[in-house]
Amino acid sequence: MNSKANIIIIDDEQSIRETLKQFLLNCGHHVEVAPDLTRARQLINNMTFDVAVVDRMLPGGEDGVDFMDEIKSKIPFCQVIMISAYPSYISMAKSVAGHAQSYLEKPVEKAVFFKEIEKALIAADKSKSNPVMN
Repeated sequence: MNSKANIIIIDDEQSIRETLKQFLLNCGHHVEVAPDLTRARQLINNMTFDVAVVDRMLPGGEDGVDFMDEIKSKIPFCQVIMISAYPSYISMAKSVAGHAQSYLEKPVEKAVFFKEIEKALIAADKSKSNPVMN
């Protein structure tokens, strides 16, 4: 991965947050983490992200798929990668309909994760250069 980006990871599992964060930091990206949507909202209200890695099932019964709309309304070019330990056809369909870049099953393989991050960064760059696509 050549381009350095701002990436947010939203997941209630600390081990997932920290592992994915370390992967991305090692590539030179700036990474913020949030254990819940309260913290995620604070971050997206104050920063701009190229990619958001969002867990589908979050504390308090909140759904990461539903949060995707909030992200896109505040940061239209931000690409969302949904992750879930409990994938379902319905949540996958909702993710695609909400314009998620991809939908990955936990545990996420490192090589697959890097490939999806790279695709998301390319899509974010294209979206920035052509705002009509947002």
